[in-house]
Amino acid sequence: MRKVQVYIEGQRLELFEDEQIQITSSVQNVQDIAKVFTDFSQSFTVPASEHNNQIFQHFYETDVDSTLDHQLRRNAKIEIDLVTFRTGKIQLEKANLKKGRAENYSVTFYGDVRTLQDYFGDDKLAVLDFSPYTSSYSGAEVQSRITDTTDYDIRYPLISSERVWSYSDNTSTDIFHTGTRMNYYELFPAIKVRRVFDAIETKYGVDFQGTFLTDQRFDKAFLYLKNTESFEFATEPQKINFTYYSGYDTTSHIARNVFNTTDDTLHIEYDSEDIFPSLGTHNINFICNSVSNSSATYYIDVYNNGFLETTIQGQGTGSIDTLTYENQIGLDKNFYFVVREMQLLQLI
Repeated sequence: MRKVQVYIEGQRLELFEDEQIQITSSVQNVQDIAKVFTDFSQSFTVPASEHNNQIFQHFYETDVDSTLDHQLRRNAKIEIDLVTFRTGKIQLEKANLKKGRAENYSVTFYGDVRTLQDYFGDDKLAVLDFSPYTSSYSGAEVQSRITDTTDYDIRYPLISSERVWSYSDNTSTDIFHTGTRMNYYELFPAIKVRRVFDAIETKYGVDFQGTFLTDQRFDKAFLYLKNTESFEFATEPQKINFTYYSGYDTTSHIARNVFNTTDDTLHIEYDSEDIFPSLGTHNINFICNSVSNSSATYYIDVYNNGFLETTIQGQGTGSIDTLTYENQIGLDKNFYFVVREMQLLQLI
């Protein structure tokens, strides 16, 4: 006859010789992950022996100052013939009294995870690792993933929310003509649903099984990845490198505002030598003298003492913006600037 052992936080419970522990495996409605349950047991009883009383710290005695919170489940495992059968947690339900004395405890064993929702919590798809399926975003790459018969994990459905498409009707929406043809940056990617399942398995250590996983209808299903109206992306941010500065006299009080070309910073501080210190201001003017593409949008992130203070948006040349700081006692700021561009994508 097989021997069953139950442990709570490493301590072995004493069991009744004739007590049965039933483990129920339940899979309910795979279409709702909140209803997919792991193994759990029915409630069972263990004797209120001296050993078990120590483990449960005399739960039935109200005058015992217990160090346990009996509302919380405790780590546990079930062994059969000294081989681990299930790991999980045990919940103490109640103590059963007979003639004023504790006779046994009712407990329930739960598997490590009660539902798939316990694994996922509030996680979004963004937390999954999709790096194995990345690809370059260019006209040629997008076109090949539309026209090739290769079994790509990433494809680009011919869907757009920016404008209506027509073909060979000589209208303003006719993509047959060069001037109104389809732009690849109008297209958003889609990933195979099967790859989403793979990423979930990898992150959470679960294993999906079923014949539907090999069904062609599932294998060729794609998840459309579109979370904005238009597809824009920025270049990698680059810290602005100052190689030259001019415009102030180092012998005057204006020198309190200083560019440092070594670490590419601008330092401003309170100027007590101003004629009217409390009325003065420190102004940082942003002027762009030249751009490689006048239609491109760029951003200048202003960092003060290591923290992002504001972001300035510009397009083309000329004056962009001015930051103004009152000349007040305690003013002491150390800026550096990071530029990034919102790229203008090319036609296919």
